[in-house]
Amino acid sequence: MQKTTRFAFILFGILTTLLLLEVIFRISNLNHQQIKSDRPSFYYKHWASPSMRDFIYDIQKPKNTFRAAIIGDSFTFGSSIQFDDTYPKRIERMLNLSQNEIWSEFMNFGIPEYSLKDKKELISKALKYNPDLLILQINLNDFYLNTDNKSTLKDKNKFLKVNKTENFLTKNFTLVNIASKILDTYKAQATYKKFYLDLVSNETSWTNFKNTIASIQKNCVEQNRHFAVIMFPLFGFPIDKNYPFLKTHLKIKNFLTSQNIKNLDLLEKFKNLSIKALRVNSNTNFLPNERAHRIAAEEVYLWLEKNKLILQKIKLKEKFTQRVNIKPNKNFPSNMHFSNLEN
Repeated sequence: MQKTTRFAFILFGILTTLLLLEVIFRISNLNHQQIKSDRPSFYYKHWASPSMRDFIYDIQKPKNTFRAAIIGDSFTFGSSIQFDDTYPKRIERMLNLSQNEIWSEFMNFGIPEYSLKDKKELISKALKYNPDLLILQINLNDFYLNTDNKSTLKDKNKFLKVNKTENFLTKNFTLVNIASKILDTYKAQATYKKFYLDLVSNETSWTNFKNTIASIQKNCVEQNRHFAVIMFPLFGFPIDKNYPFLKTHLKIKNFLTSQNIKNLDLLEKFKNLSIKALRVNSNTNFLPNERAHRIAAEEVYLWLEKNKLILQKIKLKEKFTQRVNIKPNKNFPSNMHFSNLEN
């Protein structure tokens, strides 16, 4: 009898606790406000450009011009951001702020959902613009899309989307719904992780990747063009010591280095930053946003400068650690009066 009474009290306590939690979560949901999207309300482009990817450029490179062609996918194209916020355009803008005789052009050849095989074909078109430097942007998606599997990137993205479990309990009990979402997210991340790790460990996929890179390198050498590679991490996981693809990045970097291909892995630059603050949408779109493109542009510029991949004449004349101590009299012509501003 005592055991039955004790069990009843324990069961009652558990049910009461769950009921209180359910009430608390429902009340908190009533006060929950829908977070607005910070994506552009509209997009713009250069008036003469046939696409929204970039400015328009003549195939014949103008005199006194340094031209770089950046070949990539969504990470370079800049999905859901303005075209001049992408890292190629930021680098171009940065270099052209300096007063020099050489104009800089960093042409954005990024196309969403392009595979490494597609990028290889795109490089042939880019080389017609006579770039001084060709940069190939890659990430782990290139292993998937470079296999003989004809599935599309859209099919792969199912791993990024949480398959919601829906039943009577999840529909009617907030606490059960929250627990179900956590479990579904964990399953999706586990599938996502396994998918990419299996790809890179697949010998056919790895061989295809190496052969395609070697072919691109050979093409650039034959046309006397400098060739380099930059790699973005995937933004599906926090980029920290537990990022599941650390060894994969190292494997790729070691291969590129062994082929004497100058390369930059942006993983270290993004490491330990808030991953949600770097995404176009913190929960549904894992592509880099404006902040991530700005970080990439700065790091890529420093890498280009260090490895002498850009002309000495176009390097930044000055770099500053802070934007402070603004002095209007030095920033504006002397005939403009700013007496009401602090010197």
